[in-house]
Amino acid sequence: MNHTPSVTVVFTDEVLFQFHGDHRFVDYAAQFDYSAYLKDGLIRQDARLLFVPGPIPLHLAIYDDSRVIMAPAPSTGVTEAESTALESSDSCIIEWALNLFSAHLEDARPPIRVFQEHAATLIGDKNGQERLLRSSTPQKMAR
Repeated sequence: MNHTPSVTVVFTDEVLFQFHGDHRFVDYAAQFDYSAYLKDGLIRQDARLLFVPGPIPLHLAIYDDSRVIMAPAPSTGVTEAESTALESSDSCIIEWALNLFSAHLEDARPPIRVFQEHAATLIGDKNGQERLLRSSTPQKMAR
């Protein structure tokens, strides 16, 4: 590649929680701008990580809308040892892959939203209903 690519990656929420269990990832995210990562998924310039709640059927890479590489995701029951990646520059396959990626992108959220949704499911009132979370912006203490 002759330039820095613009990259958007979609993972499952489960992967987000695994990332945050690894201090090396958190340290890496903090090198660029941890707040931009939390708010928008920006892990560095021109690279975003977004997350979806459900399983993803394929590992999918689309390059310059002209080449696709795909392989079954672990959620399909195919292990990495059994998996073979397929590569194609066929325009029909590229269009299909772009549509699949776009469909997942519609449900994708930045890390802060995933954490807020997760916290909302853990915080319930005495009737078991979720309470709305207030702003993630820290509040000043009253004097």
